[in-house]
Amino acid sequence: APTRDAARRVLAFEDGGDLTLKGKAAPVHAFKFVGMRRGIHTNFWEAKTSLLASWKEWPARPGLASALECLRGRSGVMVITGPGGSGKTELAAQAKAWAKGQNYQLLRGQNMDPTSIFSVPRLPLQEAFSDLVRLAGRDPYWRSVAQELLRVSVGQTG
Repeated sequence: APTRDAARRVLAFEDGGDLTLKGKAAPVHAFKFVGMRRGIHTNFWEAKTSLLASWKEWPARPGLASALECLRGRSGVMVITGPGGSGKTELAAQAKAWAKGQNYQLLRGQNMDPTSIFSVPRLPLQEAFSDLVRLAGRDPYWRSVAQELLRVSVGQTG
Protein backbone atom coordinates (compact mmCIF):
# COMPACT_ATOMS: atom_id res chain seq x y z
CA ALA A 1 0.00 0.00 0.00
CA PRO A 2 2.77 2.58 0.68
CA THR A 3 4.25 2.03 -2.79
CA ARG A 4 0.83 2.31 -4.39
CA ASP A 5 0.07 5.51 -2.46
CA ALA A 6 3.43 7.05 -3.40
CA ALA A 7 2.95 6.11 -7.05
CA ARG A 8 -0.51 7.68 -7.13
CA ARG A 9 0.97 11.04 -6.07
CA VAL A 10 2.94 11.35 -9.31
CA LEU A 11 1.54 8.78 -11.75
CA ALA A 12 -1.90 8.55 -13.33
CA PHE A 13 -3.67 5.18 -13.49
CA GLU A 14 -6.92 3.78 -14.86
CA ASP A 15 -8.79 1.13 -12.93
CA GLY A 16 -8.18 -2.25 -14.55
CA GLY A 17 -10.67 -4.18 -12.43
CA ASP A 18 -10.13 -7.51 -10.72
CA LEU A 19 -8.05 -10.18 -12.47
CA THR A 20 -7.90 -13.89 -11.77
CA LEU A 21 -4.25 -14.91 -11.84
CA LYS A 22 -2.71 -18.35 -11.85
CA GLY A 23 -1.26 -19.12 -8.44
CA LYS A 24 -3.39 -16.55 -6.60
CA ALA A 25 -6.29 -17.75 -4.46
CA ALA A 26 -8.19 -14.47 -4.70
CA PRO A 27 -8.63 -12.04 -7.60
CA VAL A 28 -6.02 -9.24 -7.81
CA HIS A 29 -7.08 -5.67 -8.43
CA ALA A 30 -5.17 -4.19 -11.40
CA PHE A 31 -4.39 -0.66 -12.55
CA LYS A 32 -3.18 0.56 -15.95
CA PHE A 33 -0.52 3.28 -16.08
CA VAL A 34 -1.70 6.13 -18.32
CA GLY A 35 0.95 8.82 -17.71
CA MET A 36 2.38 11.38 -15.33
CA ARG A 37 0.04 13.52 -13.27
CA ARG A 38 -0.21 17.10 -14.50
CA GLY A 39 2.07 19.61 -12.85
CA ILE A 40 4.71 17.06 -11.85
CA HIS A 41 8.22 18.24 -12.72
CA THR A 42 10.17 15.25 -14.04
CA ASN A 43 13.47 16.81 -15.08
CA PHE A 44 15.14 16.73 -11.68
CA TRP A 45 18.56 17.81 -12.97
CA GLU A 46 17.16 21.08 -14.25
CA ALA A 47 14.87 21.65 -11.28
CA LYS A 48 15.50 24.67 -9.11
CA THR A 49 17.55 23.81 -6.08
CA SER A 50 17.27 24.99 -2.53
CA LEU A 51 19.36 27.66 -0.90
CA LEU A 52 21.57 25.22 0.98
CA ALA A 53 24.66 26.44 -0.86
CA SER A 54 24.12 29.97 0.44
CA TRP A 55 24.08 28.69 4.05
CA LYS A 56 27.62 29.29 5.36
CA GLU A 57 27.31 26.48 7.92
CA TRP A 58 26.04 23.91 5.39
CA PRO A 59 27.69 20.66 6.58
CA ALA A 60 28.34 19.45 3.04
CA ARG A 61 30.25 22.60 2.02
CA PRO A 62 33.79 21.47 3.09
CA GLY A 63 33.44 18.00 1.54
CA LEU A 64 32.08 19.41 -1.71
CA ALA A 65 34.83 22.02 -1.95
CA SER A 66 37.49 19.38 -1.28
CA ALA A 67 36.08 16.94 -3.83
CA LEU A 68 35.80 19.62 -6.50
CA GLU A 69 39.32 20.89 -5.83
CA CYS A 70 40.66 17.33 -6.33
CA LEU A 71 39.02 17.30 -9.77
CA ARG A 72 40.45 20.65 -10.89
CA GLY A 73 42.53 20.23 -14.04
CA ARG A 74 41.76 16.55 -14.57
CA SER A 75 38.92 14.15 -15.13
CA GLY A 76 37.34 12.12 -12.38
CA VAL A 77 34.22 10.71 -10.84
CA MET A 78 32.15 12.11 -8.02
CA VAL A 79 29.54 9.92 -6.36
CA ILE A 80 26.88 11.64 -4.25
CA THR A 81 24.95 9.41 -1.87
CA GLY A 82 22.75 9.90 1.17
CA PRO A 83 19.27 9.44 2.55
CA GLY A 84 16.29 11.32 1.22
CA GLY A 85 16.29 14.99 2.13
CA SER A 86 20.03 15.14 2.83
CA GLY A 87 20.82 17.62 0.05
CA LYS A 88 21.99 15.34 -2.78
CA THR A 89 20.16 17.34 -5.44
CA GLU A 90 21.75 20.56 -4.17
CA LEU A 91 25.20 18.95 -4.16
CA ALA A 92 24.68 17.75 -7.73
CA ALA A 93 23.54 21.22 -8.80
CA GLN A 94 26.61 22.79 -7.20
CA ALA A 95 28.92 20.26 -8.88
CA LYS A 96 27.21 20.93 -12.21
CA ALA A 97 27.64 24.69 -11.82
CA TRP A 98 31.30 24.23 -10.84
CA ALA A 99 31.96 21.98 -13.87
CA LYS A 100 30.34 24.53 -16.17
CA GLY A 101 32.50 27.28 -14.64
CA GLN A 102 35.60 25.15 -15.32
CA ASN A 103 34.43 24.56 -18.91
CA TYR A 104 34.23 20.82 -18.18
CA GLN A 105 31.80 18.40 -19.73
CA LEU A 106 29.69 16.79 -17.04
CA LEU A 107 28.36 13.26 -17.48
CA ARG A 108 25.70 12.53 -14.91
CA GLY A 109 23.32 9.83 -13.82
CA GLN A 110 21.06 8.89 -10.97
CA ASN A 111 19.67 5.55 -9.87
CA MET A 112 16.10 6.72 -9.27
CA ASP A 113 13.40 6.48 -11.88
CA PRO A 114 11.99 9.89 -12.92
CA THR A 115 9.20 9.56 -10.36
CA SER A 116 11.68 8.94 -7.47
CA ILE A 117 9.61 5.95 -6.36
CA PHE A 118 12.16 3.16 -6.89
CA SER A 119 15.82 2.75 -7.78
CA VAL A 120 16.97 1.30 -11.07
CA PRO A 121 20.28 -0.64 -11.05
CA ARG A 122 22.92 0.60 -13.51
CA LEU A 123 20.76 3.59 -14.52
CA PRO A 124 23.54 6.08 -13.59
CA LEU A 125 25.89 4.38 -16.05
CA GLN A 126 23.24 4.31 -18.76
CA GLU A 127 22.50 8.02 -18.28
CA ALA A 128 26.20 8.98 -18.23
CA PHE A 129 26.90 6.89 -21.34
CA SER A 130 23.94 8.52 -23.08
CA ASP A 131 25.45 11.95 -22.29
CA LEU A 132 28.81 10.74 -23.62
CA VAL A 133 27.32 9.51 -26.90
CA ARG A 134 25.42 12.79 -27.31
CA LEU A 135 28.60 14.82 -26.77
CA ALA A 136 30.68 12.58 -29.06
CA GLY A 137 28.05 12.96 -31.78
CA ARG A 138 28.67 16.72 -31.77
CA ASP A 139 32.46 16.44 -31.99
CA PRO A 140 33.90 16.28 -35.55
CA TYR A 141 36.75 13.95 -34.55
CA TRP A 142 34.50 11.36 -32.89
CA ARG A 143 31.97 11.64 -35.72
CA SER A 144 34.70 10.73 -38.23
CA VAL A 145 35.89 7.84 -36.03
CA ALA A 146 32.32 6.54 -35.74
CA GLN A 147 31.85 6.80 -39.53
CA GLU A 148 35.06 4.86 -40.13
CA LEU A 149 34.06 2.16 -37.63
CA LEU A 150 30.68 1.88 -39.34
CA ARG A 151 32.31 1.54 -42.78
CA VAL A 152 34.66 -1.19 -41.48
CA SER A 153 31.77 -3.03 -39.81
CA VAL A 154 29.92 -3.33 -43.14
CA GLY A 155 33.05 -4.33 -45.08
CA GLN A 156 33.88 -1.00 -46.74
CA THR A 157 37.43 0.28 -46.57
CA GLY A 158 39.02 3.64 -47.28
